[in-house]
Amino acid sequence: MKPSILLLSAALAWPFAAMADHVTVNFTARVLTSSGTRPPVGATFTGAYVFDSNPAAYTQWPDPTLPGYLGYETFASTYGLTMQWPSGPIDFTQGGGVTVEVFDNGTSSYPLPVAGDATLFGVKRSNVIYRLSLFGPATSFTGSALPTEPWLSGQWTSGTFTIRDQNIFSTVLTAEIIGTSVSSLPD
Repeated sequence: MKPSILLLSAALAWPFAAMADHVTVNFTARVLTSSGTRPPVGATFTGAYVFDSNPAAYTQWPDPTLPGYLGYETFASTYGLTMQWPSGPIDFTQGGGVTVEVFDNGTSSYPLPVAGDATLFGVKRSNVIYRLSLFGPATSFTGSALPTEPWLSGQWTSGTFTIRDQNIFSTVLTAEIIGTSVSSLPD
C-alpha cells in the first residue's frame, strides 16, 4: 500500500479513536411521593440516562459563584432518558438531549444544599423536568469532570429521582434510588 494512502487512512481514523463512549446509567427507584396519574407510593420503576463521556460533546457552563460546579448540556438526539413505568415505557431520547451537573465538595445549592459531592442528570420535556440526583461524601470525587463509571455504579451513598412540573411549580413525583448499574458502548 502506498504511504500516502496509509497516512490518509490514519488521519481519517484519528477522530474516531479520540471519541468517548456512550455511557448508560441504569437505575431502579421506589416511589416516595406521587400525585396525579403517576405510579403509586411504594411502586418501583426503572430508568436509564444515556450520556457521552467526552466533555467536548457538550456545551459547558461554569458558575463563578460555585467554584466546584460545572454543568454540561447536549441536544444530541441519542442522549436522554428512558423509563419503564408500571404502565409502560417512556422514551425521551429523541430530540431533546440531556444535562449533567457536577457539584464538588458541597457546592450544590439547588434544589437543596448538599454537604458532599453530587451528580445530577436532567431531561426537560414540555416544561417538566425529570432529574436523577446521586450524592456522596465530599471525598467521593475531586473536580467537576463528568462522573466516572465506578462512582456511578455504587460509590454514591444516596440518590433521588424527581419529576417537577414547571407549569404548576410543583414536584409531582419523588423516588429514592435503590440501585444503579453502568454500561458503556464505544461510539
